[in-house]
Amino acid sequence: MRISLIIVSTLLLLLPLFLYAETADIAKGRSIAGESAGIESDDPCCVGIRGNVNGDFNDAASISDVTYLVDYLFGHPPLPAPLCPEEANVNGDPDGMINISDITYFINWKFGIPIGPPPPPCPTVGSVTGYEGCLDFGVAKAVALAPPDQGCIEYEYSNNTLVLTHANAGLNCCPVIVADIRVIGSDIIIEEIDSLEAPCDCNCLFDIDYKINNLPPGEYTLSVIEPYLHPEDVPLEFMIDLTEPTSGIHCEERTHYPWAVP
Repeated sequence: MRISLIIVSTLLLLLPLFLYAETADIAKGRSIAGESAGIESDDPCCVGIRGNVNGDFNDAASISDVTYLVDYLFGHPPLPAPLCPEEANVNGDPDGMINISDITYFINWKFGIPIGPPPPPCPTVGSVTGYEGCLDFGVAKAVALAPPDQGCIEYEYSNNTLVLTHANAGLNCCPVIVADIRVIGSDIIIEEIDSLEAPCDCNCLFDIDYKINNLPPGEYTLSVIEPYLHPEDVPLEFMIDLTEPTSGIHCEERTHYPWAVP
């Protein structure tokens, strides 16, 4: 512990020597990261474990990230705030604070004797990535994923990313597609929310695409909460084994409006 603290203190004293050499590369990396992380992207800025403070395309954590943190916190003038606060929150502070504790954590991890623990994983993030419908009005996908009397979840998992399509999701005809996506322990919960704007006087079917990033391998229970599911119809809830890359589909019969009844 004493040796580790001595090394941390020494490196903090030496860090200013790196600042001039690193500044050009840091600025370039941030500019490129800013262009690639535009508002149209659905991917999270934090991937894997934390520490890529300067937005390196290779997601590498190195001395340049420490110098960025030092110059951001103590520079005159300071560098702009990191583009991805989760990456800069190296020690995983639950309040998201970025301070000198992140610098010492980073240095202990990379240079400590003994080496300190790696940063915590990036937070799991889920999002709606697209949708097509209203299916009852003849604008379905080129290939229907499911007949109109079924609700289905098609899924594919690899590289800690779960991609889902909810085929035949029943919503208002004029929706704002919104979902509350939560991962609580081994439970994945997707709560689909009805229109946030003025609704139309009808309901219909959509295919909604989701992506959940930074999802560790494991066995999960996936549940979809649908606003118009009739109490007599079975909810979309099933076990899903994501211990290795996989894909599949799970369907349930639907017997009430807005699903087609045979």
